Amino acid sequence: GINAAYMGASVRCLTNCDLWRIPKSHVRDLLLANPLLLLSTRQRANERRAKWLKRPTPRELLQYPFFTAHGERSRKAVAMLAPLLLPKVVASSDYLVERNTVCRELMLLTSGQASIGQKVNVGPGDSVGDELVLTNGTHEESVKATTKVEMWVATDDQLKQALGLVPAKAGRRCTVRKQRPT
Repeated sequence: GINAAYMGASVRCLTNCDLWRIPKSHVRDLLLANPLLLLSTRQRANERRAKWLKRPTPRELLQYPFFTAHGERSRKAVAMLAPLLLPKVVASSDYLVERNTVCRELMLLTSGQASIGQKVNVGPGDSVGDELVLTNGTHEESVKATTKVEMWVATDDQLKQALGLVPAKAGRRCTVRKQRPT
């Protein structure tokens, strides 16, 4: 980070290039003077960090409440979803979800802490959006990261297809088939 101790680095260039050394204090002043640059730098760093997240195994995915609630159908769904999950990193004090937005993703938290409204805290092993993602309901409360949050994300279309609630070719235009009462 910006406050880290100075570390030397070797740079090897394949072609002629200019190299500038900028003191840490100048970078800090620049970022504090330009909040949009700071936000875009933080977002880009989180995107790069997300690429290095360890992909969960199907067995690990079955531990999340969303999949335990769907019983035997979950095993097939998890096998289909595991390679499709997208990594995402959210910085501390940023919103995972804002209030009154339509739920289009299931978020499976792997590290960090977040708060739902002012009451509930969620962390590793918890999921956000599990009650709303299949019905495209709206979030009644905002979900805000209290620390840096790392997670895996599945879209509503991926979940519906994996659980067999929509035909494979249909995509977003198809409606959810009703299950026969047993």
